[in-house]
Amino acid sequence: DGSVSGSDGSVTTVPRGTERLENLCKLGLLVFDRRGQHEQRHRFRSTLLLDVVYNVMLHAQRTSLHSTAARTLEQQHGLNQTDARDAFDKAPLAAVLELARHYDALGKEARAIRCLQRAAALLAARGMYESALEQHGYACALLAAAGATHAA
Repeated sequence: DGSVSGSDGSVTTVPRGTERLENLCKLGLLVFDRRGQHEQRHRFRSTLLLDVVYNVMLHAQRTSLHSTAARTLEQQHGLNQTDARDAFDKAPLAAVLELARHYDALGKEARAIRCLQRAAALLAARGMYESALEQHGYACALLAAAGATHAA
C-alpha cells in the first residue's frame, strides 16, 4: 500500500497518500503528520491499536511489511550497498534500532545483531549506558536463540 510502519506506530507513506490510508484517517484510526516537502507520515492513534492490527495480520503479510521496511531503511541510509560500512557507522540511532527490529522479525539474526551492536555503541557514546546494555542483552538473546536453533 506504499507505506512503511515503525515501532512507534508511525506509517511513512512512500508515494503521496493512498486511498486506504485516507480511509483509515477518516475512521480516526490513523493521524496524519507531514514531515518535509516530500515525506508524509501517518501514525496509529494508539499503540494498542497498532498491536491489534499487527496481531491479526497473516505471517506472510507481516514478513512482506518487515521486508519492505528493511529495504526502505537500507535505501534511505545507503545501507543496501555492497560496502555499506561507512554508511552504517553514520546511520542515525533510530534507523539502526528500527532496522534491527525488522531484521529480527525476518529471522536475519546476524544483521539484527550488527545493528544492535552499533546502537549500543551510539548509546554508550551518549552516556546512555543502561540503554546500551539493553541493546547488548537483546543482541546476546538473539545470538543464543540462533545458536539453539542451529543446534536443534
